[in-house]
Amino acid sequence: MVDRIETSFAAYAAQIVSNARALADGLVRRGAELVTGGTDNHLVLIDVATIFGLTGRQAEAAADHWNSPPSITEIPHPLSGMAGHLKGPPNR
Repeated sequence: MVDRIETSFAAYAAQIVSNARALADGLVRRGAELVTGGTDNHLVLIDVATIFGLTGRQAEAAADHWNSPPSITEIPHPLSGMAGHLKGPPNR
């Protein structure tokens, strides 16, 4: 039974990564710029300032408006000294 659970979880985890890659690809096709150029895990880091002209707080407010609150980690921007936000799944 443990093998079945481990196999099931591995498939679930692989699907999460596949979904994140599909999201990243779709965002790039629609003009978004990804800070990392893509994703190899469950995180997608979007440069909302360059492409959409938003601050991290504005992007957070938009996500809240659509009932999709992100988890937030400050990311320093090396060129401007400003910070962005790392968006991941909500912490619930």
